[in-house]
Amino acid sequence: MTNELIERSHKRHEFADAALIVTTITLVVSLVIAVTAVSIGIARADTLVPIADGGQEIFAALVGAIFS
Repeated sequence: MTNELIERSHKRHEFADAALIVTTITLVVSLVIAVTAVSIGIARADTLVPIADGGQEIFAALVGAIFS
């Protein structure tokens, strides 16, 4: 009976280890996607600089207010 309980315990720990690994991989993938999205957003935000340099500060301020 004791050996049976020990075997069940080992199986539960193996399952918990698999779930932890899957969760960790999912978190890493999510972070990569988030960093990519932020990088793309920063790159697109740089396109407003030429508009502001052209003397249209009001337009740039309006776009900034809309985004915020």
